[in-house]
Amino acid sequence: MAGEDSIEFTFVTYNIGGMKYLREERLQAFMDKIEVTLPDIVVIQEGTRLTYEKLLRSMGLLGYKRQLFDVMNTRETGEIMFSKFPILSGGDIGPRYLSFKKTSENRGISCIKIEIGGTDRGLDNKTSGGTGVWICTSQFDDQTSLFRMQVNEFTSILRTTLKDDPVIFGGDTRILEYQNDLVHPDGWCDAWYEAGTEDNKYTYDSKKNLLTKPPFRDRPDRVWFRSYESGWPPGGRLSSSKHQSLECVECKLYGNDNPVAISPHYGVWVKFRLVK
Repeated sequence: MAGEDSIEFTFVTYNIGGMKYLREERLQAFMDKIEVTLPDIVVIQEGTRLTYEKLLRSMGLLGYKRQLFDVMNTRETGEIMFSKFPILSGGDIGPRYLSFKKTSENRGISCIKIEIGGTDRGLDNKTSGGTGVWICTSQFDDQTSLFRMQVNEFTSILRTTLKDDPVIFGGDTRILEYQNDLVHPDGWCDAWYEAGTEDNKYTYDSKKNLLTKPPFRDRPDRVWFRSYESGWPPGGRLSSSKHQSLECVECKLYGNDNPVAISPHYGVWVKFRLVK
């Protein structure tokens, strides 16, 4: 339970599938799910310009702010980000797209900084006094040699750019279970290991999802997070005087109970607690 010195919020990452097959029906099924559950933060992968245009109004009516980077104009599909919390802008706190050094499709990490638990300042729809948390998403390359380099590059990119603030990453990492040399970065936590169960493990599951090509059961879609207390950089001095802790309360599949399959992937839903 959240107390006076903490706030709980929910986060969803979802590869909604960029293929044309039943795109309208699948997108509507996704929106139906969002309208019922209303997660605070939603990041999607394999969205198209058409996806963005259709979601823009619907998500806006539900109170979401959005972020789509111009680089998506150079890709067939890309990442789109939505937040019920204010998205900060300007200087070192504004949205940014961090490109991978080596990629076949101009891939990178989309990042926004949101303010959680702030006080409404009035008519300008801005808040103050909250805690800044970075939200990041990506879909790594499907070429093994490239995505391995991108996984290894992930930590250094974020360390340089996002400094010591809490960070939540959700996306399609392409990492499969047998690749046990590729795990969440040092100093980070994997939400499924923190609060998931075996029943909520496989985001790509041909035994349960008719859109998934058989035989395939794995967990490429992952949520990683890092809080102040992770001590990143390890043993280093944090530049902020704050010492918030980001905790994972619950982790489960999202969209796996839908009557209409949204995508070959299931999403991941996580409840976080930010303790001041």
